[in-house]
Amino acid sequence: EISNGMLDCVTTLRRALLTFEEDAHGSFLFRGASRSSAFQSKGKLENTTRSVSKMVISSLPSSSDVQDMYQREPNPAFAAAALYSMSPDMHTNEQLDGILSQISEYFSDIVGEALPDPMFRALQICSVMHGMNVVWKTIENAEASDSRSDLFEHAISEIEDWALTYGELAYVAMASLALVVDDSADFLCGLSSIQKAIQDAKDSSMFESDDTKALCTSLVAARLCRAADER
Repeated sequence: EISNGMLDCVTTLRRALLTFEEDAHGSFLFRGASRSSAFQSKGKLENTTRSVSKMVISSLPSSSDVQDMYQREPNPAFAAAALYSMSPDMHTNEQLDGILSQISEYFSDIVGEALPDPMFRALQICSVMHGMNVVWKTIENAEASDSRSDLFEHAISEIEDWALTYGELAYVAMASLALVVDDSADFLCGLSSIQKAIQDAKDSSMFESDDTKALCTSLVAARLCRAADER
């Protein structure tokens, strides 16, 4: 069972993100206004688009800025931020192994120093999930579509090896990768490998915390349920 402390922190994080989203894009996103209110008296659709303010944009560092901060000071906070700043567009011409190597470098700094605050831990997990989405997009955009399943299984094998160095963070990565992969039957073998790896980790007491163990189990269970629904 996930502790109340982590749930409280995730709730606080969601509220902070929603507040920022509202400040950036306007409260109309959350009002669910009806279509009828969007029409002017002349029958034309009212333009309700609200651009992000220059103040908000200027307060946000670019991806390259975040990467530079990490290079100057490779600590757990900057490592998580650098991982979160990754995007498929940044790695268009980079091979899967190169992206996995970059993520592994971030992981080495994330696990280098424990962050006791559950909020930071939640952000770290979110950054890992984001990083695995970048991995999946790289696999998805592979030139030869028939090699995608091979790339997927290669990524799983590499990430599973990380468990020897990065502990339970590697299992969070595997479960996150399972969650983002598409519903093609080509990936069922890889999904089974992830399920088995996480189950073996549970049986071998490889997880440092019950929270992380519950998270990984839940992510894989959610993905397998989706696969079962598709069948």
